[in-house]
Amino acid sequence: MKKLLCLICFCLLAPAIVFADASCTDQASCQTAVNNAVDGDTITLTASDSAWNTSLIISGKGIHFKGSSGAISISGSASPLISISKDATDHVEISNLTTSGPAIDISGTGKSVIIHDLSASNDTATGIITFYVNGALVYNCTFENSTPDVQGVYGLQAKNTGGLSDWQTASTLGGADTDGERNIYIEGCTFNYLTNAAIDADDASRLVVRYCTFNNSAAAGHGYCSSAIGARTWEFINNDFVYTEYSTNRGNVANGWIKMRGGTGVITGNNFDVLSGTWGSKPSISLAVWEVGSGENCGQSGCCTSYPCTRQIGQGHNGTSQITDPVYIWGNTNTGTIELDGNDPACGTLTISDVLQADRDYYLATKSGYAEYTCPHPLAGTGSCSGVGASGYTVGGGGGGGSSTRYPMFNGSSVFTVGGQPATSQ
Repeated sequence: MKKLLCLICFCLLAPAIVFADASCTDQASCQTAVNNAVDGDTITLTASDSAWNTSLIISGKGIHFKGSSGAISISGSASPLISISKDATDHVEISNLTTSGPAIDISGTGKSVIIHDLSASNDTATGIITFYVNGALVYNCTFENSTPDVQGVYGLQAKNTGGLSDWQTASTLGGADTDGERNIYIEGCTFNYLTNAAIDADDASRLVVRYCTFNNSAAAGHGYCSSAIGARTWEFINNDFVYTEYSTNRGNVANGWIKMRGGTGVITGNNFDVLSGTWGSKPSISLAVWEVGSGENCGQSGCCTSYPCTRQIGQGHNGTSQITDPVYIWGNTNTGTIELDGNDPACGTLTISDVLQADRDYYLATKSGYAEYTCPHPLAGTGSCSGVGASGYTVGGGGGGGSSTRYPMFNGSSVFTVGGQPATSQ
């Protein structure tokens, strides 16, 4: 009894765990605050810093780092500005910042990293956000090419270092990602003039891109030819791809709106403005198996000589072996012709028609049993997803970040209009 009473007294007298709030004004003071923080703390940057020349390191701490308003900006020679290693038990959260150049990279194992209300510009071939692991949520952000007449500027790059073993695990399409922690979710974001790769899906990445607006910006994913492993799964849901021929380069959306070279996925509910301009017409969707051609150097994969090619479009894995897992495309507006790209000329006896066939490797039909994961993502808070594009995505707080507001950066945004030519849905 005495031991029980002592235990009760100890529990009553023990201090409660208090999560601290701290503020900082530059990279050095922010790093000190991060070093002193514990899981659950919030650190607020209260002043802009244009001399952010060393990466802010957040390693294994489930903290929230944010600007005091969306106008708080950071820039400098650091690449990235913020480097995150996941926390095992809590979500790292970044919000309410304006950035320039490569902003964030994410690595490590643990809970998904949450990024929201970020207004980011870039003029380099290194992504604004680079995901070295799957498992993240990005919502209510704006990503922009700050030199819109220059191509080859990247937005979000998914380069999973989990390697081949990650590709060789079962699909996490839709509800198969049971807790929402396995995929990279990009929701309610706007991309401006990232003509080559607003989204760059690379090795073993698992992407869900939904309710985003792509203003003269394209999404792409690699296969075994152009990547060491190739993309694993991808979902493009209710996005708005908006085309405006503003100048020769700004209007030159490279090779199509969605260009995938490996793995499997769904493309549904999207609006595609017709891509036609001074440089000719391009498809809305391009599916490629470059391993049958010699148009690009496929030294790592070599020439594919039998179907199916390694980790090609329409292939997946059940945890034991590679399996046929077709791509499904349905319910889009202005889809037009779907391009099949074999990286011509052929490197052997196979052509694209041998390895990529309708009703085997891809279907223009609803995927039976498929249901997208809850939208908005529960980590973003309650809200709604409707229509197409970022305007149809609303959240009323989430991830501890309070209510969310997008911060558009493009000064000439009035030139963008949703003006796709009428066409039947496919």
